[in-house]
Amino acid sequence: MMEKELNSKEYLGYAKNLEATIYTNQKILCSMADETHKCIWEEEQIDKPKPPIKASLRYSYVKEKAFTIFIVFIVSFISLSIIFYPINIVSRLYFSVFKSAFIVSIVITILLIILLIQLEISYINISYRNDLKSYETAIENYDKSVIVEKERAKADGLKLDYINTQYDELIPHALEVEKTLENLYSLNIIFPKYRTMAAITQICEYFESGRCTELAGPNGAYNLYESELRMNLLIDRLDLVISNLEGIRRNQYMLYDEICKGNQLVEEVLDSVNYACKKIETISVNTSISAYNTKIISDNTQAIRFYESY
Repeated sequence: MMEKELNSKEYLGYAKNLEATIYTNQKILCSMADETHKCIWEEEQIDKPKPPIKASLRYSYVKEKAFTIFIVFIVSFISLSIIFYPINIVSRLYFSVFKSAFIVSIVITILLIILLIQLEISYINISYRNDLKSYETAIENYDKSVIVEKERAKADGLKLDYINTQYDELIPHALEVEKTLENLYSLNIIFPKYRTMAAITQICEYFESGRCTELAGPNGAYNLYESELRMNLLIDRLDLVISNLEGIRRNQYMLYDEICKGNQLVEEVLDSVNYACKKIETISVNTSISAYNTKIISDNTQAIRFYESY
């Protein structure tokens, strides 16, 4: 009987470790996948600033307007001359003052138009010089942005390749762990209902703490687990456990501890990946991932030896 208890406890320890490793693997792989989605290895197109319209083109319409106004005045003057010509001499003398005033008005108007045109051209020249300075500044910023974008795209490309390499390296180990756990469960020591991380870890805690020495029976781990579950002392859904991690610390301490250690491992691996990506030209090996993969292989090998010798 004692040998069976020891085997059950050892079995539960291996199962718990493999469940925890699978949890950690899944989090690492999901986090790596999320990081790859953030990588944009293609260069984003940056719109090049358009040069300002040349001053000569800007005030060409002013010249056209001035020419049009001049033609209008000439036509008006000729038309009035034709109209006033048939009038008798007295009338012509009467209107001579008007005609003189009209001519003077035309001259003054033309001079004012010329002055206004010159002022407008001067304003256009000043505006063009300001626009040209703004354009030169925009071109400088554009050139800098293009360089930054090229460097970003290159860095993201290298990061993407690096993460994919680490991802591909971890996948076989993760699948091997899942296969080992499946083989371990195939020994049918644990009833299928309790082959979850939450259940197997809690049952392992019962054995480790001495609360239970057997799985089945009225005083067994299964019965105690179901009893505490009915009293809402335990949470059996892993997603609810993760969202209420501090809340399970008292009644599901071993599960709490395994998840915390797993989360810590995930952070260490991801921090190492991000650091390696920043130093990718000088660092060829990610020691954290290598150490983690070594740990997975070691734990997996021990579990394989156990179920093969069972």
